[in-house]
Amino acid sequence: LSQGLFDAVFDFAFADLVESFLNGRMRTVAFAHHLTRRNTPAIGQYVHYLNTHDTATFLSRLDDPTAYPAALALLLTSSGIPLLYYGDELGRRGGEWPMNRPDMNWSALDNPEQTPFQLVQELIALRRAHPALSRGSLEVLQATDDLIVMARETAGERLVIALNRGDSPTWLDCGACSVLFCHSCEPRAATLSLEPFGVAVFTR
Repeated sequence: LSQGLFDAVFDFAFADLVESFLNGRMRTVAFAHHLTRRNTPAIGQYVHYLNTHDTATFLSRLDDPTAYPAALALLLTSSGIPLLYYGDELGRRGGEWPMNRPDMNWSALDNPEQTPFQLVQELIALRRAHPALSRGSLEVLQATDDLIVMARETAGERLVIALNRGDSPTWLDCGACSVLFCHSCEPRAATLSLEPFGVAVFTR
């Protein structure tokens, strides 16, 4: 590899798969199948994204914009190399070209609590702290109705990611789990309550 460069290929299908899944146009088991197919020895060379300069803004493609944090969680916990396009961390809105290439809205940083900025920071910090999220294998543990549960594992650790894409809360028995990340969810003893588009990352 040359200095400052790396070999990689874009995974053009990832954003479309996440869009179809979160919009309810793909069965959970089918989405799980696609995530498993991406789990190959070459996955470290796959760059996946939600937005690029050639695609309609991801937020404009969601039927329910409250699903966007779940999309970011999938971006940063799935196998491969996640790419954050400018404005992803601020929930940049737009649409088809040329609305997918506006100037960066720096004023959004004046009120970051009104954007996904902190959520993205937490997910990046989690990924950096846990090699399983960047280099671990992926195993789908459950894919039923609107709930998908998958594990990322290396020789040294195993993390579990749970996501509810349904429009009603769901409960997950996580045993003696330690929750590392929680969006629209609530840990309760040995269970997790996941609200619509809720995501949790935990160890057990």
